[in-house]
Amino acid sequence: MTSPRTAGRQERKERRRQVADLYVQAVSLVEMAESLGVDAAAVKRDLKAVHAAWRRERPDDLDTLRERELQKIDRVEREAWRAWERSQRDVVATKLSHDEKSRKAERTSKEQFGDPRYLTMIKDCIDRRCRLLGLGTETSSDQPPAPVCEVVVATHQQAAAMLTFEQFQQAQEPAGE
Repeated sequence: MTSPRTAGRQERKERRRQVADLYVQAVSLVEMAESLGVDAAAVKRDLKAVHAAWRRERPDDLDTLRERELQKIDRVEREAWRAWERSQRDVVATKLSHDEKSRKAERTSKEQFGDPRYLTMIKDCIDRRCRLLGLGTETSSDQPPAPVCEVVVATHQQAAAMLTFEQFQQAQEPAGE
C-alpha cells in the first residue's frame, strides 16, 4: 500500500509531466490550470520545477537537443496534416422550417477544398526539419533559383482552362512584335 505522501508525489510528478507537455504546446498558464483542475499558482510552481529539471537535464550533446526539436516539429506537422484533412471534409448543414401545417428539414452539403494555410504549416515544418538536419542547404552559385509560381485550382475545369506559360507570355506582348 502506498502512503499518502508517496501518492501525492506521484500525482505531482504526473501533473508536472502534463504541464511540460502543455507548455511545449504554448498553452497559457490559465488554460493549463483549467485543464488540470488546479489553481494557477500550482501550475506556476510546476512550471518552475519543470524549467529547473530541464536546466539540469540540458543535453550537452547536440544530437539529443536536435532530436528534441525534431520531435516538436513532427508533432506540429502531424497536427497540421490532421487539420488539413478536416478542412477538406464537406460541410453539411440542416435547415429546419415549419409552418402551421408542416415541418420541413432541408439538408445541404458544400464541397470543401481544404485550407491552404495548413499546407503552408506543413511546408514550414519540412523546411525547419531540413535546416535542422542540414539537408537541402547546398545551392549552386552559378545558377539563379528557378522562378516559382503557385496556383491553387479548385476544379478540373479550372485547370483545363488555364493558360500555359508560353500562352501567358504571348498574351502580354504588344500586338505586332
